[in-house]
Amino acid sequence: MAPDAEVTTLSARAGLAARWERGETRRYFEQLDEAWTDLRVEIEDYHESGDRVVAVGIMRGIGKTSNVEIARSFGTVVVVSNSRLLRVDSYSDPREALEAAGLRD
Repeated sequence: MAPDAEVTTLSARAGLAARWERGETRRYFEQLDEAWTDLRVEIEDYHESGDRVVAVGIMRGIGKTSNVEIARSFGTVVVVSNSRLLRVDSYSDPREALEAAGLRD
């Protein structure tokens, strides 16, 4: 990940504060581990266009506090330059991710 990479998570899109700073990636995944049991991200398909890759899939897990099982579709747009991630934008609707990357389903 580039030091000045811009990241928008599903939580940030839902209105939760999210400012990605150096070291934030580790903290983000630690928080996911604290909140979820058996969290899995299943990539079902991906699309490439120039410097953009869109991964489409389903996130599955069980809330540690609620014990509620979730299965949530998502799409993530990644902008890559010189093998470094410059931007990562996640969407709860895969079609929005494809549209944001200038791709149609």
